[in-house]
Amino acid sequence: MACVVAFLLKSWIRTTLVDQITLVANNAQESIYEMYEPRDGKFPKVGGDIQMTNVDVSASGTYISVYCSKTLKSRDIVNKISRGMVDLNIQPNNRLFPDSEQFHLCLESLADMDKKLCNPYLLNVFKRYISWSKINIFICPPEIIVRMALHYGITVVGKYQNFVPTKKERKKDLSINADKQFKISELVQDRFVFRGKNWSVNSVALAWYHGHPHLFQWKDDHGWLPLTRISQEHEYGALLFYYVLGNDHEIWNSRNSLSTEINRILESVQWQEHEKHIIDLVVSGSAEVPLKVVDDLGKLKPTAPFGLIGEKL
Repeated sequence: MACVVAFLLKSWIRTTLVDQITLVANNAQESIYEMYEPRDGKFPKVGGDIQMTNVDVSASGTYISVYCSKTLKSRDIVNKISRGMVDLNIQPNNRLFPDSEQFHLCLESLADMDKKLCNPYLLNVFKRYISWSKINIFICPPEIIVRMALHYGITVVGKYQNFVPTKKERKKDLSINADKQFKISELVQDRFVFRGKNWSVNSVALAWYHGHPHLFQWKDDHGWLPLTRISQEHEYGALLFYYVLGNDHEIWNSRNSLSTEINRILESVQWQEHEKHIIDLVVSGSAEVPLKVVDDLGKLKPTAPFGLIGEKL
């Protein structure tokens, strides 16, 4: 018996962006985190041994549904849900790439800044870094630089590199020193986050960040910190799963060993009993499934976030 959590990002009708379903599950043998394009912009109806929470998907927004089975394992449930959908794990999501014109303008601007930093006498001695605080944000807004760091030869280092994928520096890369804080709203999709129902306990919110659902935590003395790392999304299926269905709301405050602690809980007898209770509720069609981030209709309520990104710990 098992459950799978499905996040649906429903796009505006007048947009070229595709709808997207992200499936996550608790599985000791593998980290399950997969993305697909739904056939009709809604949660797939599976049937058979699999039941799901009833969600009315109409307007654009973010929705969550839970699929459960008393007989199938999580991998089998994922395979049945995803049957017939476009696999975005293989075919890149068009949310992940910057507008070509803006990309070229930004790249030209960064290359020009890098050229001005060039000292022919020190070319092979010191690595050059473009200060993010000196970049024209109208030409190179933060979200564009993050996308370029994901897909092109841009490396970001420094105090505020938390929100940018980490990779090994290469000499030919343009390198940026993240010496400037940004508002979290400048980075997340549509400038919204979705607070959990236990926000007062752990200050954790979910947001779409460069095509993926990510978790962020607000700390009064530090700012916003990512609990899941960009470009490493496939390692965090268990965290997203627990965020929706978990019952220890204070565990998110033990950030240094968060993944280890949550995986330990998901392997415990107590969790098996908790998940069995959830499965019973879903299979029976109950409206009382204890989801931690949605209203009664399965849709997440967006909130305009305050505050700046925090320095890496």
